[in-house]
Amino acid sequence: MDPSITLLLPEILLDIAAYLTCKDHVCCLRVCKAWHRSFLPIIWKDVRVRTIGSIHHPYPVAMKRHCQYVVHLSMGYSRLLNYAVVFPELQKLSVHVDFARQEVPESDLKKMVLRNPSLAQLQFNGRDSSLGASFWSTLMMVPGLRSLSLTDGCLRGNEAILAFWELCAKLTSLHLVGTQFRQENHHWLATCSAPRQIRVLKLERIKGLTGVEQLALLSQCPHLQELDWHLNIRDMNVVFQLFAEKVASGQWPDLERIECPSKDGLSGPILGQMQDDDAARILKSLRHLTVLSLALSKFGLVAFQALRRHFGTLRELVVRSCPSVTSVMLVEILCSCPQLELLEGDVLRASDAVESAQWNCLALKALVVHFAFEDIEQDLQRLVFERLSKLTRLEKLHVGTNRDPRESYPNGLDFRLSSGLGALAKLKWITRISFVGTWQQMGVKDVQWMISTWKHLTVYGTLNQDPATCSALKDIVIHKEGATITEDRRKA
Repeated sequence: MDPSITLLLPEILLDIAAYLTCKDHVCCLRVCKAWHRSFLPIIWKDVRVRTIGSIHHPYPVAMKRHCQYVVHLSMGYSRLLNYAVVFPELQKLSVHVDFARQEVPESDLKKMVLRNPSLAQLQFNGRDSSLGASFWSTLMMVPGLRSLSLTDGCLRGNEAILAFWELCAKLTSLHLVGTQFRQENHHWLATCSAPRQIRVLKLERIKGLTGVEQLALLSQCPHLQELDWHLNIRDMNVVFQLFAEKVASGQWPDLERIECPSKDGLSGPILGQMQDDDAARILKSLRHLTVLSLALSKFGLVAFQALRRHFGTLRELVVRSCPSVTSVMLVEILCSCPQLELLEGDVLRASDAVESAQWNCLALKALVVHFAFEDIEQDLQRLVFERLSKLTRLEKLHVGTNRDPRESYPNGLDFRLSSGLGALAKLKWITRISFVGTWQQMGVKDVQWMISTWKHLTVYGTLNQDPATCSALKDIVIHKEGATITEDRRKA
């Protein structure tokens, strides 16, 4: 087949579009009529309504003309009336309240939802506003709705809460972030509909429900597969212990993704952490594990030994800020998890990295660890870069540290060509590099090499400890299209 004809096939163009930016998609519209027909649905598939001055973008008239292509739609609540059209293929609707504690007339959102019966996902950011029982009852009339995300919303009164949980009984995915339950009493817990179909559940910053009450709600989801549960309450250790007991009893036989990080402590004290023994009990009981996130927990040797049985299926592991996680443990993970795509840990000693067996995590896309070098180990820099060069699917490389800048590691990974940076030329998909908290002495050639090798690179950290040199290097990055830099602004 003639190659020029091949490039007119919609299937081929769809595959090409996956590697292009939105700006490139617009350019492709102007190539020919065939490309215009293929790229128009791609451009209009995901629409985010914005207001610049008093003008809505995209224009309501243009939206009406292309409404049949819209699959994902995001807008502010006050703009619902401007786009009162039917989107026959709409699957996901994201609505956010424009101002905190703004009065929300439910009628506009009800009309938008009922106008689009194909809707499967609804995301609502309420900014402390509340929606009543009639709204949640209206959502019951949307036949295909299976996913709901409620951020900073308020459920006021038992009637609204009961209507909300009645809706949740038909959902398979539920995200509650910053949600407030303001009930007259807790009798609704005994009478609310059980969300038995929920497979994916996220609970974060829940107000009005104790940890035990949240655990009781979890217990009503027997088919749970993915759990993202952020707790920072008193007696949190007890709640995690009860959770571990329920997992061990077979309460959730399909559970394969667990994210239970402790609060980071930046906005208040950590009130409790998951203990090593509880984590181990959970890991021993799970049949299949793909994602585990226990940041700031007491994860240690006992839990690590239980984790080994899941090395073959593990795709994401976050054990950041877990003091008992050692460099040797991180190396074993890199050598033993063939499907691993994300790893977040703390310190990985350079000597452990280069003396270990071959890293087997060739599917890794994001690596967040700090490579620490002793003063006499600077000759290992090149060897560490060579190890990293084998991770050809890597997109994000964070080798900095969250320590206080006054305790920064001067001997971190050195991003200079003279230290072996050039070995990373094999990593074609890098989009983000962070060395925040480390000392760098990069020069013009080093920076130019990085931004020419990785066209859409974002850099986090200080390029050079000398202020004048750092400023000159930043200018090079800023004037390179597609490259950006975010400097480490923590004061020493």
